[in-house]
Amino acid sequence: MSIYGLYHPPRHNYLESDLLDYLINISDDVLDKYPDTVIVCGGDLNSLDIKHLEELSGWDAMVDFSTRGNACLDNCLTNRIDLFSKCYPFHMLTKTDHMGVILPAGTKLIPMRRKVEFRDCRKHRKEDFHKALAEEDWEDVSQSTNVNDAVNCLERKIMYHMNKCMPTKTVSISSRDPYWTSPLIKSLLKSKSRIARSQKDRLSLINKRISDVICQNRRNFRALVGSRTWWRKTTDISQRNASSSRVTLDNASLTRLNRYFGELCHDDSYVEPTLSIIGDEVDIPSFTEQQVWNALKRIKRTATGPVYIPYWVWNDHAEILTEVITNVWNLSLSSHTWPDSWKRANINPLAKVDLPKEDGDFRGINITPVIARTFEKLVYNIRSSRQLRKFYPQRNLRTGRGGVVQTFC
Repeated sequence: MSIYGLYHPPRHNYLESDLLDYLINISDDVLDKYPDTVIVCGGDLNSLDIKHLEELSGWDAMVDFSTRGNACLDNCLTNRIDLFSKCYPFHMLTKTDHMGVILPAGTKLIPMRRKVEFRDCRKHRKEDFHKALAEEDWEDVSQSTNVNDAVNCLERKIMYHMNKCMPTKTVSISSRDPYWTSPLIKSLLKSKSRIARSQKDRLSLINKRISDVICQNRRNFRALVGSRTWWRKTTDISQRNASSSRVTLDNASLTRLNRYFGELCHDDSYVEPTLSIIGDEVDIPSFTEQQVWNALKRIKRTATGPVYIPYWVWNDHAEILTEVITNVWNLSLSSHTWPDSWKRANINPLAKVDLPKEDGDFRGINITPVIARTFEKLVYNIRSSRQLRKFYPQRNLRTGRGGVVQTFC
């Protein structure tokens, strides 16, 4: 859709024919490139010859009522009048003596409904989860000598308490729902419908919960106004910056892409190398609990990955999980083994061209578990970066060039 805003003042120093020619030229250029474009031109046109503009462009004027006094000074024209209903006036809230014009769509869109699965992460449920983790016995994880068994046991315990204290629920979300409607509100409304009217105490309690969640959602929504996050939301909804990275694929295409990325990462001629013998004289690195605690507290909001343990589990419960994570990470370093659970990754396809047609037009973005990425970052920041500075001290590098470029060039 191409929307033109036009103001034709009562007194002007240009020829009206030049203005009409300009409108026709820009609309023709758009239609030559995109023949199915819907053009909407509206504004304060004053004494512009609307009939002549309709004859030249083939557009249809849709305003047939007065917009200022008894005069029709504002109008709206389009090349697809079949897509719109009859327009109607309304009083403007701004300081003006002109009437506003509403141009409604001709066909009411069918609401888009989708099933959403979420966790009830309200404060009281998080408190129950924190209490369950604090009372859990982590001895079997800390005393394990196999890193895969330790990681699997750790994830199994955390997921058990998450499912028990914060169970997943499935609700239906519609495109016509108000902005403050969240999956949690939908779930509470569904629970309310099962309560008998005679149970006034339960109804009063759940009504208060629903009201509190709605008020919180409204406050959070208003708090975003004027901020960068709010404008980012507006841009995403309007798709003003829509790029090739935003693609919608059906299940068959996703299955084909999944197979493609799997074959791309697999080498039939790969031969597993012989494991090196590491003697007792080799200093095996290890992390302290303070280093692990700092790493967990630095975890920011990020993608979850295939393990489905969100970032806040590690961040909010660092004082409980620090000792356990320290033992698991040090066991991985001492056994020189990367846990199998952390080798899995969710692959998000990112289009490399504007109109992807083949599997090779996509680039795979791998998202590994949060705790695995944190482990990698800590190893690099504490161990790898030190070794790099040891062999390539900063004083030996030339100024004016990047350190990484001089190191590997």
